[in-house]
Amino acid sequence: MLPTTTASKSRMVVLRGLVLSIIVLTLAVRAEAAPISHSIKLDNFGYRPDDAKIAVFSADPGATVEVRDLNDAVVMTIPTDGGSITAMGDDGTPSGDTVWWVDFSPVGTPGAYRLYCPALGGQSYDFTVADDVYRQAMRTALKTFHLQRCNTAKSPEHAGAWADAAACHMTDVAVGPAAGHADHGNLDLTGGWHDAGDYNKYVWSATSTAVLHLLRAWEENPGVFRDGDLQIPESGNGIPDIIDEVAYELDWLLKMQLPDGSVLSQLHVDGWASESPPSADPNVRYYQDPDLESSAVFAGTCALAARVFADLGMTTAADELRSAALAAWSFLQSQGDSDHRVWAAAEIFRLDPGQTAAGNYVNTYYPDNWNGRFFNVLAYDTQAALTYVQTGAANPEVKSNMMASIGAQVDYIFSTNDLYRNGMPDWSYHWGSNAMRAGYGVFLALAHVVPGGRALLVPALPRVVRSLGERLLVGLVHRQAGRGGGARLSLFQGN
Repeated sequence: MLPTTTASKSRMVVLRGLVLSIIVLTLAVRAEAAPISHSIKLDNFGYRPDDAKIAVFSADPGATVEVRDLNDAVVMTIPTDGGSITAMGDDGTPSGDTVWWVDFSPVGTPGAYRLYCPALGGQSYDFTVADDVYRQAMRTALKTFHLQRCNTAKSPEHAGAWADAAACHMTDVAVGPAAGHADHGNLDLTGGWHDAGDYNKYVWSATSTAVLHLLRAWEENPGVFRDGDLQIPESGNGIPDIIDEVAYELDWLLKMQLPDGSVLSQLHVDGWASESPPSADPNVRYYQDPDLESSAVFAGTCALAARVFADLGMTTAADELRSAALAAWSFLQSQGDSDHRVWAAAEIFRLDPGQTAAGNYVNTYYPDNWNGRFFNVLAYDTQAALTYVQTGAANPEVKSNMMASIGAQVDYIFSTNDLYRNGMPDWSYHWGSNAMRAGYGVFLALAHVVPGGRALLVPALPRVVRSLGERLLVGLVHRQAGRGGGARLSLFQGN
């Protein structure tokens, strides 16, 4: 071995440093080969291998688009190696964009990719192709319900960066009435989920919609939801985490019911003051009087949960929920009519076909046995129909008319499909329009599984499958995941 001098050692160190720098710079250049182009829009959560994969361009992609791996090796050139580039024209309102569709569906090998457009000199965000591509997005969305829990500490083990060491709003153990509302004494109203960015707790359609969709998701595909998926305090108890999370909300809902069956409408601060994190918020909340909506959504929610919990063998909880639902339904007999009440009736009747008054209320809610109804995907008469058509004791004519209207709504969704593939008419773009987006996806999923629903969707099934990830999962997860799962970037990508 040749002797080395101090100078030569120094040169070797410098040389190694230069080589390492070149490698690092090369990797950095390859990882950031082109700037992100906001004209390339795709599902940032990714695609399953057999899904249709269509990127929407709002600038001319030119003659070719490349699919690259994360080392920027070209995997496929579109359209040379397959796929297509199609000029779709003017999207019209509300986007006002001129749109091209770039179909890269042949990319089915699991892995991570990006699109690169030579004409634009830009690339898409990276995306994944995998069989379970939506699983983490689903977990992130569901985990937010734990983070919204009230009156409990949230440990780093279960909440990560959103940990809050102390239980919040513990004045909820003895809540009094808001000014101008009836006094039912001091009530323990601990539990449940915070509404949103505010910490108030409501018994209204937003609450029932959350529980409704969580339990319907469980009913339609229970194998997807497992014990331990969400790493919540109840994980490991032998009950799927999604059911544990719903139970946390239901325990609070039951506390809101008064002895006459009516249900307090909300727990609210005076005004809208709050502090962050929740445990630092000193504001005291007060309960407010029952109303038609609170009692109706309570009845429907508890009836649905009673049926699901009974199917799970959770008989004690199911019996308590059933009794609470029937008590609320009894109270509603002296109240007015509403879409929330007809949904409650449908859930009560599906739970117990012996509740003929509930069945009759559904049958007679609209003239002509529900013939020719337009089903807004977020409206509660729509939820009533989706429940009623799955009830064995349903009136055949009413059920037939409801199924016809479900089919008509499916046709309407696809007839209003825009060039961003949203299936959303202009009127559905408004504050909270992601709720509409998610609602369309949920409606299509349910229309597919109700008895006879598959036949309604057969002509459109390829589009249903293609759109569900974009509309249901993306829309729903955007609403729930916030900053936790890349939703900020994917919101820009597909909406």
